[in-house]
Order: sequence, then C-alpha cells, then structure tokens
Amino acid sequence: MGGIGKTTLAKEIGRMAETSGLFNKVIFAVVSRNLDVKKIQGRIGDMLGLYFQEESEMGRAGRLFERLTTQERVLLVLDDVWNFVTFKEIGIPVNFEGKGCEIMITTRQRNLCSTMGLRKTKEIPLRLLSDEESWNLFKSNAGSLADTFSPQQDDVTMKVARECCGLPLALVTVGRALRNKDLELWRAALQQLKKSKPLNINYNEKDIFSCLKLSYDQLQSEEAKDCFLSCCLFPEDHDIKIEDIARYALGKGMFTDVETMEEARRETRWIIRNLTDCCLLLDSSTEDSVRMHDMVRDFAISMASTGEHGFVIKAGLGLKEWPNQETLERNAVIISLMTNHIQSLPDCLICPKLEILLLAENEVFEVIPEGFFLGMPTLRVLDLSEKIGARSLNRYFEPDKWTSMPSSSFKLPSSFEALVNLRTLHLNHCKLDDVAVLGKLKRLEVLSFYGCDIEELPKEIGELVNLRLLDLNFCQKLKTVPATLLLRLCQLEELYMWESFHQWAIQGMVEDTSKACLSEITSLSHLTTLCIQVSNPESVPRKLHIPNVQKFEIVIGKGYDSVTCYPNSRSLSLREIKTSIPEGVKDILQNTEDLRLFCLYDEMIRNILDVDRGP
Repeated sequence: MGGIGKTTLAKEIGRMAETSGLFNKVIFAVVSRNLDVKKIQGRIGDMLGLYFQEESEMGRAGRLFERLTTQERVLLVLDDVWNFVTFKEIGIPVNFEGKGCEIMITTRQRNLCSTMGLRKTKEIPLRLLSDEESWNLFKSNAGSLADTFSPQQDDVTMKVARECCGLPLALVTVGRALRNKDLELWRAALQQLKKSKPLNINYNEKDIFSCLKLSYDQLQSEEAKDCFLSCCLFPEDHDIKIEDIARYALGKGMFTDVETMEEARRETRWIIRNLTDCCLLLDSSTEDSVRMHDMVRDFAISMASTGEHGFVIKAGLGLKEWPNQETLERNAVIISLMTNHIQSLPDCLICPKLEILLLAENEVFEVIPEGFFLGMPTLRVLDLSEKIGARSLNRYFEPDKWTSMPSSSFKLPSSFEALVNLRTLHLNHCKLDDVAVLGKLKRLEVLSFYGCDIEELPKEIGELVNLRLLDLNFCQKLKTVPATLLLRLCQLEELYMWESFHQWAIQGMVEDTSKACLSEITSLSHLTTLCIQVSNPESVPRKLHIPNVQKFEIVIGKGYDSVTCYPNSRSLSLREIKTSIPEGVKDILQNTEDLRLFCLYDEMIRNILDVDRGP
C-alpha cells in the first residue's frame, strides 16, 4: 500500500549500503505506474556518468547493459514498480553470471517479483506500525507539546494517532500539521478525522485521505492550498520545478500582495518549503524541484477535481486522443493534459471559466486549429512547451546533454489574439513559424521561449508593455532582435538570454542600426535580473549602468562558461578580449560579486583590479 514507508526505507538501505562499503555504487530510479523506459535509462545513466548518444531504447539498453556488467558491486534500487518490468528492454542484467548488479524493488504488488523470472528473490513485506511504534513516530513529529500533555490531553493525542491506523505517512503528516497546537485544536482535529472519510475508495486509502485532508485543512493560507493543488497538475513522480509553480501562480493571480516577479518567486519558495516541512511535498534530487508522493497526489487530485476547484487532470496517462469534451467544457477552471501523446486538438474548445491550460510535452500534434482558443476568454496561463530530451532542462548548460529539436514546426493560430487575459505563456522547446500574433496579448507578464528554434524576435513583441519576464535562454538560432524592441518593454524585470542572441549592435555603426544595442537595457528602470552574452566587446557602450539590477550573469568576449542561466548573484566573465577593456565594463565591475577572467593580457588585468569595486 502507499505511504507505508517503502521508498524511505529503500533510500536508507541504499545509504547504509554505500557508506558501509558493501556496494561501490547505489543507483536509485523511480519506475512509476506508467513505465517510461527512456526516463529510467536516463536516470540510471546519469548516476553512472553515462550519457547516451543513441536515440532508440534498444541502443541505450545495450550501452547500459555493457556498463552494468563491467561495474563492480552495484546496487540498483527500482522504486514504485507497479507492473511487470522487462529488464532486458531497459538494459538491466539479471540472472547474470558475471559481475552484474544486485536489484532491490519496492512495489505494492506482493507477487510481482515472482512473475519477472528472477532466480533468487526474497520478499520483505512491510507491515503497519504497532501502537507503540506509531505513538513514538507521531510524537517525534508533533513537537514538544505532545511530550508535556496531561493524562487527559494524552488521551486525545493518542486517539488522533490511532486514527492514522499505523500508516507512517499519515502519522508524519498529521503530526506535523498539529505540531505545537493547543488542546482545542487537537480535539477539533480528532473530530474531523472521525468524520472526513471520503467515499468510493478502498478502506486503506480512505484512512490516509482523511489524514491528508486534516493536513491540507491546517494549511494557513489559501495561497498555500492553491500551491499544493497546483503540484498535482504534473505527472506522477515528476520533478516539479519551483520556478514553474511560481510563474503559473503569478499568471493565475494567486498572490494578492506581491508586486514583482522576485516577490512571487520568494513567496512560492516559502510556501513550498512549508509544504515539504509537513511532508505534503518531498524534496527532489533535481535542483530547485520538489516531488509529490503518489498517494498524496491521488488525494490532491480528489480534492482538486471537485466542483469547487474545477481541475481536470489527465497528465502522463499516455492519451492519444483528446478527452471527452463534455467533461472538459462543463466547469473546467484548470486543465492539465501534459506529457501525453495527443495527436490532434479539437477545432474549438468551449471552456468559459478556464484559467489554466497545460498541454506541455505532447510532441505528436503539429497543428493547432485556427479557432481552438476562441472559447476560453478567461485563460490566464498557457503552456504549449514540447520536450526535446529528458535531460535537456538543466539549469546549467551542458552541450553533450542536448538532443535535437522537434522535426516539424507549428504556427500559432489567429485565435491566439482572443486570449486578451493571458498573463503567463510558455513555448519552451518549440519550433515556431511566426509569433507576431503575440504582440496582441497586451496583458502578458511572463513569456518564455526557452530552447526555441526561433531566428528572429518579431518587432511586435515590443508591444507587450506589461511584460515582466522574457526568457530567451538557449534560443541558439536567434540572430536578430530588432532595435528599440527591448527599450519598449518598459515593465521588464527579468531578461534571460544565455546561449541566445549575442551579436549586439555597436553604437554609431550604420550597418548595425537594425539590431538591438546594450544601451536599451540601461533604460529599463524596472530590470532587476539579467543574463546576457556579448561576443564583441565593442558593443559595450561607454556607460552600462543598470540602476536597479540585483542579480546578473554577464559574459563579454569569445566562448562561453558553464554558468547559471538563472543567476542568483552578480557575476561577470571577461574572455579572450584582445583590445582594451570597454569603459562600460567599469560600471558593471563596481557592482560585481563574482569576477572571472580568461585569457586576458596582464595590463588588462591590472586595469581591472584598479577599478573601485565598491563596498
């Protein structure tokens, strides 16, 4: 069953096995309900330092098999296995007489391992905790007050613990929800646990759902509840990027008292941290991401799918056809169909209350019907991103991990201009024909072209006068940004252009008057975060003072660094500059925390070090 501690125990066994030297390498890979062979191969490959050049699952399996049969003392933990796994298809050596690897599997299916043809297996069933074990785990999470209660109070707390039925996940989540609360709240919680038994689910799920409902109800703000429910929009066992949650939240208008992108991001991080502290979310091995336990996700979906919230969630189900439209059109406020194989979209989707539509990672459909967006006048968040490789979404540029772009491009339909309330738009990893229609979206605040195959930014983008964030990171084919376009984005707070446009105009050069110049950036009074490259030092103006910038990653000169494309500090790199250091660089130096110099003349370095870097 879910929540009994299989994953936690498996991770602890793996940690002990590695630290004790019993195994040289412990590899942890989540399998999940919907088996994704490439994703599992990628996870195992990552932990072995093996990056696949092969595109086919069979080719990857061969490489993986070769590595695992030559590596000594490897423990492979396959977590959350739901169905029969053909190890050969993944490249995992089993029943192998050579070095091979040991395999540990966690599953809810008692007899699953015996059906996989493994010669030597040992089943270790996990049981529910005893009353004493339950009480000890509960007290350790409920805080100091649980240790100092009177006998009468102890009676209430023990009854609350018993309502968790010995399930570790329930004991932890309820204990942390009631941590250091007074006796009246404990009594109210006990009453709620006895009453809030969801219907139409099996007995064990009923118990855990009622416990999770208590933890959910104890969240102190509607924003926290909304953030929690937002996490179930992603597929099972997905690494949920906190940045995505922040951008979706800002677009939906979830935060009523934030004025900037950074404030929205900070508020989201604070809420996410509280959700992980009470075990409603889990830490992820992927940077700046979280995960959601599948039992918690099932609970969140049951909550979000009620009429009050109006979520329609069919993410990661392998759908090939668009779901029944009557189901979607009735009262849908949020629709998530991400990570499917939907081949075509309906001619027009009539969803008058729709605020969020997530269609990311549906690589199959190539055409958006012209009238598709006409029936969703209240839409505020739209994600049409396409995945180009399971390991291509890193926050750090690693060229050997990139795969090819989608083979075909699609055009944004004319009905796009009907999305007059749109605030957040993600078009990451898309191959786009023409995006001039985006200039009609006057209320747009977040626009992301991350990794897009786009060669020119149309001048119409300059009409987005409310835009706060423009993400052009890894748009490697982007050669043209029209002059004055950036200057017109008067509300812009964050601009990301790493491994993107870098041939900035040289002021005073007639042939460069059609391209954007760096002086435009200095005029953006709201700009607080900047990531850019400048290949030609002569493009740097004499004055490059950006008054309100708080975080930046600026590279001037040839080549590139392995940098943080979403900077958290003030970093400047000067690379292979053969001429003198531009005067404008001194303005940046005075505000730089991290300075990196590559292949510069000694005289240049002395001049740089003589600059007053400020306090």
